[in-house]
Amino acid sequence: MVRLPRWAEKAFSLKCSEGDATATPPDEDLNGWDYLVELPPKRFIGPAEDTPATEIVFVQVKSTRGGKHSAQIKLSNVVKACRSHDPWFIMLVAADRNGRHAQFFGLHVWGDLLHDGLAAVRKADLEGIALNKKKLTVRFGLDDAIDGDVVDWIRRHMEAVGEDYRTMKRKLLETAGYEHGFGTGKFTIEAPTNEHITNAFLGLGDGVEVKQFLFTPERFGIASNKPLIDAQFGKLFIDPEPSGTCDIRVRGNTADPSITLQGNVFSFLPPGLPREATWLRFAAAPLDIVWNQNEPSRVNLTLKPDKAYSIDQLWAYVQICRWSRDGQTDLQISSEGKHLISAHVRLNEGENPGETEKLALIADAIRRSIDGYQSIQATLLDIQAEILELSYFAQVLARGSLRLQYIPQSDDAPSGISMLLFHTQARLGSWGFGCIVRRDVREDMLQDDKRIITSSAPVILESLLWDGQLPDYENQLQERYQRILEIEENRSNVLGLGDINALIRDRLQ
Repeated sequence: MVRLPRWAEKAFSLKCSEGDATATPPDEDLNGWDYLVELPPKRFIGPAEDTPATEIVFVQVKSTRGGKHSAQIKLSNVVKACRSHDPWFIMLVAADRNGRHAQFFGLHVWGDLLHDGLAAVRKADLEGIALNKKKLTVRFGLDDAIDGDVVDWIRRHMEAVGEDYRTMKRKLLETAGYEHGFGTGKFTIEAPTNEHITNAFLGLGDGVEVKQFLFTPERFGIASNKPLIDAQFGKLFIDPEPSGTCDIRVRGNTADPSITLQGNVFSFLPPGLPREATWLRFAAAPLDIVWNQNEPSRVNLTLKPDKAYSIDQLWAYVQICRWSRDGQTDLQISSEGKHLISAHVRLNEGENPGETEKLALIADAIRRSIDGYQSIQATLLDIQAEILELSYFAQVLARGSLRLQYIPQSDDAPSGISMLLFHTQARLGSWGFGCIVRRDVREDMLQDDKRIITSSAPVILESLLWDGQLPDYENQLQERYQRILEIEENRSNVLGLGDINALIRDRLQ
């Protein structure tokens, strides 16, 4: 029998030929692999120029005789196999004691093998051991035995990963060893009160001062030899993970229906204290409630200028502000279907009631008039940037009547108008929206030299919502308006006002 390792390599090469694959050895044994295997092409239907590239894999072949089914691989080869984005396999060719029969075993450099290989590489590197002087022992079990086509076995393991093998392996390499975090930090917190510390760990406040901050990277449970960060002073900001979800139902002292806010629960137990001392934070914008069964609770109603909110959250804020002016507000807090807290509280009603009412009109108009408004997210800064057009939008869609007063010209609309028809639009952050509105006329009269038309509540005929840049949205809204105007002119005495925002701007100039 020829030398065992060479015999094993030839046996593997023959198996590749039987599976219509091409196994090519390297010119020099410097790269950690014994064969570059080109897999046979898959059946492809389509233009020849779109034919997929040939799939290649790298294989290291090991040999053994008898019942020992293990092999040792230099860590310098292990790191190449693990870090490469291409598929790598380790093949063990086992001969019987007479050297007449070859049994094949295979391991895919993936999953646990990749994880253990990189961990061994990291450990040796931190210990100052050259990778080509240290070996990793890999063991092959009965489940790793290959009966039949070796090439088919290789391809099945590759296909089990997914269509884009290289991308999947890159993602695996980015996360392997970080399952329990990226390292360990040590620091001393300095805060004027325990409340500051509690707020920080609940994700509130503006951080806490820290001293002697050390961060030591860790991967595969193996810490680096020295800290990556060694700072004497700093500020700590904590972004906690929620421990659950919650519902906060709010009801005022009016006949208005209650509001239910969905949010998250955060918890913090100060070190050394019993479980009963746990602080809970129920965060459901615009409400933020900090609760402890042994301490006074804190309830905050607020909107941050640069934080994006949904239209329903903006509406909840103004409605709760309104209720707060009338007295106490009822709160019911539940989590995952379990009732937790009931309370009657008096909330702050906002710093500027006038601005709150402006926001109320805008949020109410959008909620009533725009289909799909739930997708809109905007900050208070976004609202301020578009406040003029938003105010026009809200005013012409106000729930009550609308009075139109002007001096008629010779070519003005005829008397006896039964309907006003117009369209209005506005932008908010990256969103734009508009609608076509009908207001039935209740009174049409001349007073001195003025014509006064009083109309009833608005009826939304169509709405349009778009995200990002939609160059022809104004044309779309105008075309829809013209189509409806033509229909209404055939059956009623309608006054078409067109773009009512532009009409208001012209009158105010």
